[in-house]
Amino acid sequence: SGTVNIKRGGRVKLKASLSLSDIDVTNAEEQFQAYSPGASLVPLVIIIVLSATTGIVELSLLGGIFIGACMVSGSFTGGFKSTLDTYLIGSAADEGHAFVVLFCFFLAGLVALMEKSGGFRGFANALSQVAKTSRSGQAAAFIGGFIIFFDDYANCLV
Repeated sequence: SGTVNIKRGGRVKLKASLSLSDIDVTNAEEQFQAYSPGASLVPLVIIIVLSATTGIVELSLLGGIFIGACMVSGSFTGGFKSTLDTYLIGSAADEGHAFVVLFCFFLAGLVALMEKSGGFRGFANALSQVAKTSRSGQAAAFIGGFIIFFDDYANCLV
């Protein structure tokens, strides 16, 4: 085990070898792209700018993932491959991620059903009886948030 500190950016070649009792077991050599710490903000800035200009959050997130993957791999082709393989297909194949997506899907269906049936309108009418001033409106919204909150994903959808 060991630690490598890279003082400058650019292409860095690392070589590691494992030996037991003066017998070489294995050698590994790999090149990595090193960036300054501020470069990690580049994908985030791209996501924010694309989201603000296009209004398409999903496409903006994909663009940020692609730029970050290109930075990590050091090339456009490597970034494209790792975007598809690791960050999209790999995360979709993860069981925990699949459960979250299914939960949000079914919860969105439940929210749409409650909206169509008038459940939210009734809840809003009940809160409007209490909210006569701006201060009581804020208090009613605060308490209403506690009443309908049962999960962090669900609260965003409701």
